[in-house]
Amino acid sequence: MQQLQISWSLFFMALLSLTGTSAQHHSEKIHFIAEDGLKITADLYPTFDSSAPIIILFHQSVSSRGEYLSIAPRLQKAGYNALAVDLRWGRRDFWNKIKNETAERYNIDPILKAINEEKKTELIWPTIFDAYQDIEASLQWVKNSKFKGPVLVWGSSFSAMLQFKLAEEYPKDIKGLISYSPGEYYPKDTLMLEKWAKSIEIPVLVNCGKSPEELYSGNALIKALASSDKRIYQSKLGRHGSSILFEDEENWSILFSFLKTFKNKHRYLNYALEVGNWLNQIEKQSDAGVSWPDDLDSEKTSNSLSVGIAGKILFLLQLWKASKDEEWLTKAEMAGEHLLINLPAENNTNFDRAGLFSLYGNICGAGIALSALYENTQNQRYKTGLEQIVQLIKSKAKVNQDSAYWDARNDVLTGLSGTSLFLLHAFHVLKDETVLQLVRKAGNEILDRALHENEGLNWHLGQDRAFTLPNFSHGTAGVGYFLICLYEQTRDPKFLEAAKKACDYLLSIAQQSENGLLLPYGIPNEGWERLYDLGWAHGPAGSARFFYKLYEVTKEVKYLDLFSASAIALLNSGIPYNQDTVSFGHENIPIDTRFGMAGMIPLLLKANKTFKQDSYFEMSEVLTNSIMINSTRKEGSLHWSIPRYGFMGEKGKPKVFSGYFYGAAGFGLSLLQMHASLNDTNRNIKLPDDPFD
Repeated sequence: MQQLQISWSLFFMALLSLTGTSAQHHSEKIHFIAEDGLKITADLYPTFDSSAPIIILFHQSVSSRGEYLSIAPRLQKAGYNALAVDLRWGRRDFWNKIKNETAERYNIDPILKAINEEKKTELIWPTIFDAYQDIEASLQWVKNSKFKGPVLVWGSSFSAMLQFKLAEEYPKDIKGLISYSPGEYYPKDTLMLEKWAKSIEIPVLVNCGKSPEELYSGNALIKALASSDKRIYQSKLGRHGSSILFEDEENWSILFSFLKTFKNKHRYLNYALEVGNWLNQIEKQSDAGVSWPDDLDSEKTSNSLSVGIAGKILFLLQLWKASKDEEWLTKAEMAGEHLLINLPAENNTNFDRAGLFSLYGNICGAGIALSALYENTQNQRYKTGLEQIVQLIKSKAKVNQDSAYWDARNDVLTGLSGTSLFLLHAFHVLKDETVLQLVRKAGNEILDRALHENEGLNWHLGQDRAFTLPNFSHGTAGVGYFLICLYEQTRDPKFLEAAKKACDYLLSIAQQSENGLLLPYGIPNEGWERLYDLGWAHGPAGSARFFYKLYEVTKEVKYLDLFSASAIALLNSGIPYNQDTVSFGHENIPIDTRFGMAGMIPLLLKANKTFKQDSYFEMSEVLTNSIMINSTRKEGSLHWSIPRYGFMGEKGKPKVFSGYFYGAAGFGLSLLQMHASLNDTNRNIKLPDDPFD
């Protein structure tokens, strides 16, 4: 009897001390009609995918749909459609003070006044049972809507009891139940919930508050359920109903672990196939093979990895590997023909231009694509094309007795470290010792250009660009990555020592705390728009590659710890929920591969695989869905428009790219990485600056 009394008090508890923070989201208010004619209000939180699961969210006693004002957007960002419903047994929620519009139409105030002031508790249960019509109407609305994914029903307190009645009566329509603080709340029949549960065979997650009484009720329900997939979790901090999610973050991990079983395991592959369909729509076929414009604003077609054909070839090869559809291999080979016909020749290119031999540019980028085609087809024409590119690079090197270089740049993106990484990659394919000898000399040149600072080694972007962007694409993290790769191949200790000293320098300028490790965007900080960045180019998504490679080669755990700290920095950054911070600037975090979310996904997936922590994969899913929300999806095709960066001109104006850094090929590769991780398969296509499997 004591158990019932305590549960009853929780049943009506306001929990005024709890708060929820609303996240950025898209929602729309909808209405539908209950069987007795009452108009029901609900908030719909749609995702980009109407075939994804949809969760119907019901609130606790005397509350409203506002109970889910912070919960529903988080579900939405994780890729779940959600419908938060105002049931007539309500008034307003206790956290966000959102008025219950359904209850207002039902004229709930006189009923609540009679219950509270006149102690007419006999009015409670007729109202609750009337609210079951609202629950049924919600399910009917979903069944008749555009949402065709699995339907899940979520209950909180009293609705966590009535949801089992719904599941018993509509077993074919509901695929799973999420139940926060269920119990035998009806005093006239304390076995009512148990009777419903005995026939329910679908998966069920029961989540209880921290009190023993809540756990007792939850265990009784679990014991009664017929389902073979039934889970129970007792919150360490939360008290009652869905609001325990506000107090105990671990509840989210338990929840997402349950929810992910309802998603299509091939969804990311399906999205990637739609990217391939879009590339088919914009392709140009000729006797020279297949090509695509770098962007839809111009007819320009480059060979580059960054925005051109090379990036598309890598995506198409990975799409072929994942889908086993020969169409994509054929298309990649046709694009390879275009590269072979348009390879640079010594007599028609300005080879003095800075960054011409960039890892991501027309020459090295084309070589990476040709090497991938050769390794996947064994067609000697691609190998010959790769050899031609390597010979061109060798012929244009400025070689001294012990050093070699092409221009004044030092970095991975545009300079000596990136060109050398390409040559190391080519050496593994061609087995040409003269290539390795050239890279050794390039390594010597990098050592000669080093700045000795803070008991470590640092490099400017270039000898002609005397400023410091210390992260991966333009700075010491990327240079250090090249040096440790060179040591791995040559076992020359001076390159290992230099890589370690590069790490020492980075740690001397890093912000390190329990929230992770961040390197400044630029040195000095005062000269840059923001203190820190997060992506591949200037943030932990890039620098973590250096730390992981150091660990992979040396097996020293301290470098694995730095890799871990970089991943933790992403987890604690607040993205994509809070995109307006002093540390990361006041513009939304971008979505692209160079600067944004797509470039963060490889780090998160590697951290998930290394440390077996679901939070990393959960964040990768949230980022992927944020990317997808910003896509254009039409008739089975998928592409993206991004705001132009300042260096592109017309800053902020939308632009549709097709390549790796900012467009479809890069997003498509991210989707295929997600597919590989979700289905425990390996990526087949990797770049020379990517150590992650």
